[in-house]
Amino acid sequence: MNKTQERLIFLDLLRGTLALMVMGYHLLYYVHGHLLYNIGLYSVYGFFVLSGLSLHYAYKNKFNSNINWIIDFANARIYRIFPLLLLVTISWATLRAVTMGNTNVLHLLVSMIGLFGFADPGSNTITGGAWSIGIEIVYYFSFPAFIALALYRPLLAGLILLIAQVSYINYVLPSQGSLAPHWKPYIQPLSFIFYFYAGIIISMHLDKIKKILGQRSAFALFITSFLAVVLTPSDSALELLTGPIGLFMIASVILMIMSAATLNTPDKLKPISQYLGNISYGVYLWHLLILTIAKTAGVSGNNLILLVAIATIITASITYYLFEEPIKNYGHVKHKARLADQVA
Repeated sequence: MNKTQERLIFLDLLRGTLALMVMGYHLLYYVHGHLLYNIGLYSVYGFFVLSGLSLHYAYKNKFNSNINWIIDFANARIYRIFPLLLLVTISWATLRAVTMGNTNVLHLLVSMIGLFGFADPGSNTITGGAWSIGIEIVYYFSFPAFIALALYRPLLAGLILLIAQVSYINYVLPSQGSLAPHWKPYIQPLSFIFYFYAGIIISMHLDKIKKILGQRSAFALFITSFLAVVLTPSDSALELLTGPIGLFMIASVILMIMSAATLNTPDKLKPISQYLGNISYGVYLWHLLILTIAKTAGVSGNNLILLVAIATIITASITYYLFEEPIKNYGHVKHKARLADQVA
């Protein structure tokens, strides 16, 4: 089986789509005042499920070897996540220095090393929209523990994590009112921990899920769960995050990712799917910075939407192929060379 066949290409398409949806959410809000909470919030939560699934899928054949898989995992994450995060953070710092005349040095340093997820990620980063990246980094540090739980007591661990997540969300968020005053205590690792773990469980049982669902049922489930995420009324973010609707949305996101992971991608869609997957990280990190620059320059209305969308996709493409991918490949080569030296 070649590398293209092993890659879950439909997840690339979904990953890119979710990134574009997050960008669309912000553009519609800042230009027209529309708050499509279901798209803005649950697209991000889909990334947590995708992350857990993709990481387990990539390393599932290495868990029974030795500690080297953790070193390999850490090396890959460092070279994949931090270069672009560092570049975008420096760009934000430069913009703040130019427009505001100062930058919080401590927040800059914490943002550059990506550790803001461990301590109030909504307050301790200057990188717009990167709070979820900080939380993902927390999950990366915890990944070996997640794997141990999934291998030892998968269902019990999942139940405990789900209860912990739902309990924390309902504790920090009221059932009515505005999300804004509660945003910072809400965006903590505990609020999304089950999503990441659910992705791991999906990957563990992916072959069985494929056999049970089949392509037609999987596609029907994907469309149904995707529409549930996109079309569930979102007048109040708190209603979407708490109570029965909150549980429904959690289930919808997880089922959306699960069914997508089982789908085969038509050959004609594979290039665009992989392209969107490649630039998704860049789209997610660049769009708010580009939006801020465009607004500062006086661009407004639909022109702002069009300009930011095009500029974000172009910037994300350039930085992936000329910056992210070469660094990622360099890290892979260096890691393989170190392993070879150790064997020798």
